[in-house]
Amino acid sequence: MFNTPEFVAKYKHNDEPLPGGVTKRTLIRKMNTAARLTLGIATRGISEVLFKTKEESYKYYYKNRYLGTTENEAAQAAYTKGVELCKQGKFRNAEKWFNAAYQTCTSDYENEETFRNSRHATQIATSAWKLYDSGRFRKAAVKFQKASNLSSVSTLADKFSQC
Repeated sequence: MFNTPEFVAKYKHNDEPLPGGVTKRTLIRKMNTAARLTLGIATRGISEVLFKTKEESYKYYYKNRYLGTTENEAAQAAYTKGVELCKQGKFRNAEKWFNAAYQTCTSDYENEETFRNSRHATQIATSAWKLYDSGRFRKAAVKFQKASNLSSVSTLADKFSQC
């Protein structure tokens, strides 16, 4: 099969919000109907066999940031951003990115459990910061330790254990 010639292609896109805040953008490339009909008549229908009449491609975004072309690629990119935010101590924002990663990945993806645990660990760390800010240091330390134990990622565990 050949791609549709560019001069007869028309484009359309659909945005679909996914759980976790990620947006799936579907780009649809179709052959113009008039051109398709003319080409079909001129080639006695062979163009229908030779050319793709419709192609779809996907792009995933979170907060206008491009994440990738597959669910798992997008989930991995969201997770990487969450780790980056976590290293900066921005646990509330990191939690949102980890949630996006967990909600976006396919159910059989190898890192699904890591995404879920990281989301949960940052939820605990966020509540620990609230305790810390209110002067309840002992309870905050217990929560940070719990977050550290839950995180299988050494950089996150190190960050939580330093709090």
